[in-house]
Amino acid sequence: MLQLLALLSALLALAQPSEPVLDGSLPRRRSRYDPPTGYTLGRDAWARERGLDPEPDAVVAASERPEPRLRPALKSWRRLVRDLNSPSPQRRESARRALEQRVPSVAHEWLRREIANEDRTQLRILGLGAGPAELVERALRAARVASVPESETPPPPSSPSPEPDVEEEVEAGPGPKR
Repeated sequence: MLQLLALLSALLALAQPSEPVLDGSLPRRRSRYDPPTGYTLGRDAWARERGLDPEPDAVVAASERPEPRLRPALKSWRRLVRDLNSPSPQRRESARRALEQRVPSVAHEWLRREIANEDRTQLRILGLGAGPAELVERALRAARVASVPESETPPPPSSPSPEPDVEEEVEAGPGPKR
């Protein structure tokens, strides 16, 4: 028995191993969630039509997962305003360009004045809790308000108010009881 085992192991050692073919051409076993070829509505719709809950994300094939984002996510308005005070000139310039891209061109002049100003409060308040559309509206409104010269603003209505005489004292009655 040992001699037979030795001969068999010698033969297997001399034989060249065959490498398995894993080029992806082997058909993948179809699960009950996989629609047939030509079905255009997707895996979830196929499963729902058959009364099944949609397959969890962990089981979905890698080819059907969304591709990762190749570009970095946009920085928040708050982060860009903070980067305006950065010691790095490249970061400051990058933040200025990104802020200009987020507001309409009508408000660029106002934005440049605010960036040149050392007080960033106006810019911080502009972006508080605002989505992209609301940010555009706020920037336009701020640019309009800033472009109105002081001489065009109407003076506050001045109605002649009677000034009380200091010499004349009015008896108001008894004061509060203590």
